[in-house]
This record gives sequence, structure tokens and C-alpha cells, in this order.
Amino acid sequence: MIKIVTPKAVPPKKLPADIDMAVQMINEIYPVVGNRIEQLWGSAALQRYFNSIIIDDRGNRKGFPIYIGTVLLRMHSYHDQLVSENHRNSWIQATA
Repeated sequence: MIKIVTPKAVPPKKLPADIDMAVQMINEIYPVVGNRIEQLWGSAALQRYFNSIIIDDRGNRKGFPIYIGTVLLRMHSYHDQLVSENHRNSWIQATA
């Protein structure tokens, strides 16, 4: 029997200072976005959410201010590393 496991990163006990400040800034300025990030943190679904809010595939979005866009990209990159590392570890455990 094959068990399909969706990778989910374990939330770190303490985020790096710049990422922690980024989360706080997003929560203050865009609480809906901040809440969604918190809800999805550690899941592959958050990567899709980041893509959906960072990339304008409809062509008519106003977009985020530059500093918010930069913060979101940094968070996206940091989270991607967490999920990717967890995915590799899950694969190694599943094949062992």
C-alpha cells in the first residue's frame, strides 16, 4: 500500500528576525493576507497562495507597494526552503 503524504514544514520555534518582522508588517497593513499566511504556514498550499498574490495573472491588479512585495518574496523564498527540506526528509523516510 502506498501512502501519499503532503509535505508540511514544522513551524520553527523562532523565525529569523527579518522574517518575523515581515510577518508582523504584513499583519498590520494587510491583515487578511497575514491571517492567510499564518493559517497556511508550513504547507505546500502557502506556496501556491504566495504565487497567487505575487504574480498578476489577471492583468488588472494594482499590486502591493514595493516594500510589501519584497517582504512577500522573502517570505516565499524562506518558506519554500522549509517545505522543500521537509519534502526531502519525508521522501527519505518513505523509501527507507
